[in-house]
Amino acid sequence: MLSCNYSILIKNVKDRSLSEVKYDYHLLYDLFYKNKLYNKMKHNLLKHLGLIFLFQSIFFVMQAQNTEQEKRFLRTYIEEQAPELMGTDKGNIRMQFDEVPYYIHIDATDHIRTISFKILAHEDINDDGVDDYVLVYDVEGMQEGQQYVQGLLSMILMKDEMEVEKRHNIITEQPCSWYKIDHVRYLDKRIKATVTQSTCPNRPPVEKPEKTEITFAFDGNRCYEETYRSKCKMAQMTNKEIFKSEVAGNLVRQSGIHAETYMDVENEIYTEDGLEIKATLQGCDNLYLNFFIDITYPSQERLLDIESKNIILEKMTFLINNTRYKTILSKVKDDYEKQAYSSHASRKGAFDPTWKYIISQITHKKEEQKLSFYIVIYNEENLNEVNMWDMLMRRK
Repeated sequence: MLSCNYSILIKNVKDRSLSEVKYDYHLLYDLFYKNKLYNKMKHNLLKHLGLIFLFQSIFFVMQAQNTEQEKRFLRTYIEEQAPELMGTDKGNIRMQFDEVPYYIHIDATDHIRTISFKILAHEDINDDGVDDYVLVYDVEGMQEGQQYVQGLLSMILMKDEMEVEKRHNIITEQPCSWYKIDHVRYLDKRIKATVTQSTCPNRPPVEKPEKTEITFAFDGNRCYEETYRSKCKMAQMTNKEIFKSEVAGNLVRQSGIHAETYMDVENEIYTEDGLEIKATLQGCDNLYLNFFIDITYPSQERLLDIESKNIILEKMTFLINNTRYKTILSKVKDDYEKQAYSSHASRKGAFDPTWKYIISQITHKKEEQKLSFYIVIYNEENLNEVNMWDMLMRRK
């Protein structure tokens, strides 16, 4: 039997830098030396002391470990996602799942894109008795003459061998992002990575980019980043639900993790005849409570300003009565009532020392026969959360 430590090392060396591999090299040497079953492998390893050779050898050993079950799942899973990932019909996409690296590719007149996939882990990461998947996506392409690179880390929780129960996605790289993630590795049911600050032409240059280490773990089906749990006030909230449990109508709740700042995100959708409200709550020390409201409106007639404002106030009253944020929403409504409605601009206001809000004007979507508007409520308790990098660093 392979040593447990050796199996873990084999799974993780592939995506690490050569400087990190040095440490694993000595552990591997130790494990090979002490295991008589692998004496022959030991001599081969010692014969080639170059770290690059070791790195490449482990790379191919790991890739060869993909089982038929893993290949079958990956093919089915990616084929289902391919049209959305590529933005075109499946018939226009070339797919390669016979050998590693697995990839899908499109070569259109003004759009070239290749997405390659690899399985970082296939293990029960949320302790429900079913093996899950951790996938790494690498995207390269050309669009309108511009080259771009993107990356994604996807943690896929499974109901059984082939059916997905839940998915958590993390952006590892994208054009003009605040950071780049690399050295992604899987160890003891945790996904670890190095995050490096990056710059963009429309932002001030970064002279000395900061770095930090992040770790993703699971609590049941909820994915979380460990520094978020230890440093963010929202993480300490015992109840993050938005709507009351006894609200009439249909209510769907879903918790997740923000793809870029790794904060908890609570998503809820409330529906009843002629009304849909999408609500989100997210944040670290500063909280963001958002409502996106769609109302069925078959008429083609333009609303008067007073009518639009009354509709907004009516829906705010509904939120006051049916969510857990009665006090905050009541203060927003009181302040908003004092302002004149404008069909050309949103309205902003403040209440209490740190709380602010934005309420949009109503948009009449005639083809969809809907009226739409949004309410954004947020606090600025932590003034050091200026941008995404600050949020990621959990600045205080």
